[in-house]
Amino acid sequence: MRKHILFLISIFSIFYLSSANALQVKAVKDNTTVSFKISTKDYSRIFVAGDRILSVKGRNNLYEIKEFKGKFDEGVLYIRPTAMYPKKLFSIFLTTEQGHHFTLLLGPMNVPAENIEIQPITATKSMASQWEQNLPYSQNIIDLMRYMRNATHPEGYAVINLGKVKPKQIGGGLSMQLLTLYRGGFLQGEIWKLKNESGHTLCLHPREFFQDNVRASSVIDETLEKGNETILYRVVSHG
Repeated sequence: MRKHILFLISIFSIFYLSSANALQVKAVKDNTTVSFKISTKDYSRIFVAGDRILSVKGRNNLYEIKEFKGKFDEGVLYIRPTAMYPKKLFSIFLTTEQGHHFTLLLGPMNVPAENIEIQPITATKSMASQWEQNLPYSQNIIDLMRYMRNATHPEGYAVINLGKVKPKQIGGGLSMQLLTLYRGGFLQGEIWKLKNESGHTLCLHPREFFQDNVRASSVIDETLEKGNETILYRVVSHG
């Protein structure tokens, strides 16, 4: 009986932790509207990846905000619907420190509160261009490659994780799947997954992945056994 009770407690704890740490994530362009669900009872936490929320505008009688001080705190928003309108859809307009603007359509539901992450996919042009113009062109390319390898990004760049993009076949049994974009002012970084779907070993060279707008490329493994995968980094010009 004791073991049964402990087992139930463990299951409840796992369920509680997974609910408490639940996360809604959406990639959002500037000046567009995106929908999220929020809890009718608890404060939902809203934040912008790599940025801070500075201001919130909307119909104040439809929602409550907890201890939000804009530029004087961490720039995270805690929000829930008012008791008077617990299930009414409402919109809020967010402005961030880096100059992004989003409209959120929030649908109250009888669910536990979750974290809501907004991932900007519009570069902060002024900041990205400033970074690009502060260094020689060749150094920009080298540094952008280094940022991608280290999973960081230059100030003002938008990092876009593309999810499940269909791989494309490029011949010889090699497929390419675009994973992530680093979008800046006039440069864009790309992270690709390469997979050897042939029946033999492939020898790869970065120059094989050059096109008209490609400025640099780097392959982690230039010898790829059958069935294996590797990563390709590229920098291209755009805009």
